[in-house]
Amino acid sequence: MAEIVHTVKDLPALQRLWRQGLRHGALLIPVHPMPSNGDEVDVVLRPAFAAGLVKLSGRVTQATPAITILQLDPLTAELRERLVGLGLGEAAEVTRQPEPAPAVAPPAFRPKPKAFRPAAAVPRAPTAAPPAESMSLRAPPPEAPRSADAVQRAIYAAPGPADLQSERLLPTATEHGDLARYPWRDALLHFLRTKATGVLAIDGFREIRWAYLIDGSPVHYRGNTPHAGEYLSDALLQAGHVRQDQWTEALRLQRLTGVMAGQILIAQGTITARQLDEALTKRAERITRNLLGANFGRFRFHPFEEIRLVLKNAPVSVLQLLWDAQMELLNAADDDALVLKAEKLYDLRVRVIEARQDLLRQLPMTSYESHVALELLPAAWTLKELVALNEIEERSLLRLVFALDAMGVVEFVQAEEESSKSRRAQRILYEGWKDLSRRDPFSALHSHWSSNLAEIEVGYAKLQKEFSRKRFGAAMDERVEMLLERIHKLGSDTYAALQSKPGRVEARKSIVGNDQLQMASDLLDKQGEMAMYKNDYPVAKALYEKVIELDPGSSEGAEYRSRARKNLALPALVNASSHGVVLDDLTRQVDRLVADFKPDKEPGT
Repeated sequence: MAEIVHTVKDLPALQRLWRQGLRHGALLIPVHPMPSNGDEVDVVLRPAFAAGLVKLSGRVTQATPAITILQLDPLTAELRERLVGLGLGEAAEVTRQPEPAPAVAPPAFRPKPKAFRPAAAVPRAPTAAPPAESMSLRAPPPEAPRSADAVQRAIYAAPGPADLQSERLLPTATEHGDLARYPWRDALLHFLRTKATGVLAIDGFREIRWAYLIDGSPVHYRGNTPHAGEYLSDALLQAGHVRQDQWTEALRLQRLTGVMAGQILIAQGTITARQLDEALTKRAERITRNLLGANFGRFRFHPFEEIRLVLKNAPVSVLQLLWDAQMELLNAADDDALVLKAEKLYDLRVRVIEARQDLLRQLPMTSYESHVALELLPAAWTLKELVALNEIEERSLLRLVFALDAMGVVEFVQAEEESSKSRRAQRILYEGWKDLSRRDPFSALHSHWSSNLAEIEVGYAKLQKEFSRKRFGAAMDERVEMLLERIHKLGSDTYAALQSKPGRVEARKSIVGNDQLQMASDLLDKQGEMAMYKNDYPVAKALYEKVIELDPGSSEGAEYRSRARKNLALPALVNASSHGVVLDDLTRQVDRLVADFKPDKEPGT
């Protein structure tokens, strides 16, 4: 555990430390060299104006070059005595003594039963929140049982929400968390995924807040410290539903009658119930977002289903709010800073964290972002491979990945640690599917645009073998099965379209025009004549069959097709078999001829 020594030059400096947060368990001091967030430390306060040291324990919650915030362990009585000895009298004032028990009547006095009334309960001293670690499922020790009368008196005497005394009226807390170790964003996501309904009591620094959750989404907040911009009036005034004088009058009536100002405005006809609910939700959104910067304090969750009966306004859209806040932060960052951050991550795999995989379908991403998140990230590509796939622009991809990382949905892992056969199969199949999707119908089936049905059938068989279920059987899972189905459907649909002559003619029109078909027919016809001269009848038959196949259905090339039909009727070609004849060299010649073709050039020039 590291030790930090901080010299306090005089008593006013010690008093400032006390007011700034020491009395609440926080210490704000410059520390050099700068520690890391989360470090456990011992802090030694060395007064330059008096003898003696004060040694405190705690951990770093936020470290910056200018100031470091430390969350301290609770001050013991011994530490308080040392601080008082240094002249800090305030340290003794916060030590709260137990409230005296209700006065007992003198023995001589015996009230008559009918005249007896239970005395008002004396409020108990607030008890400090139990120390909590990151979302530890620990409940505080049960209280001693109290009579129904005692409970009723305590409820009547409670001053209202958002203080420790009122919190005792809630059901026992089932979860505890520390915002220094378990950030507000992660806490929100946790309660959202567990659909928790109840009160999340937060205390830290100088205030206490209550967040009312329904199915994990905040619907309302109460607190003991007002914040500018977080009043209900701010939401109503900003929306233009009320004027300042109307709100001031409603507050005056609230003080006189006890009826809430919002209900008074509804009764006056100034606003509608729907407008009030919208303002409550807007206020809850504002506070939820403001708390994103909270990195200090503890919270306790009390299940409390009854709040559903009281709070009827729409809950905050937590995922939308968190996603928008994260993307705004990344969009404000300089592009060069994003690339610099990514340089050390390019060779790492971006892997989805299984426990939060369900969030990928719930986050409010754009269609392009959703495509990458749902189609690519489950296969754990490296960041470099994701960039090379070029599904979206690189800067947009980096922002997406960094946002998902900040939301705790993905993590970066070493490439050599990736040993999942399923993920490797997913990457292979996705690349195969994308490659087939980009190809023309003929090349998708390993064929040339001049291929006839027999050649297309050979290519289709090759495609089926390449992506057979037997090949990926050892890595089969739901996503591998889905990608195989996608590839097989694409292949079968393409094969069905090319089985008919009109289908092949239509597909060729998207690749070559009639002029190129005529040029190809001319070349094939000449090569057929050469094969006939050499008595190479299988090749000649294959060439003349291609001439017939390339018929565009027009008058162009009629001479070539007529000669091809005539030669195919010769006994030598009728008895020859073109099965297995490979015309790769000729196909390359056809492609070069077509590539060199320009409409303003005469064929052969």
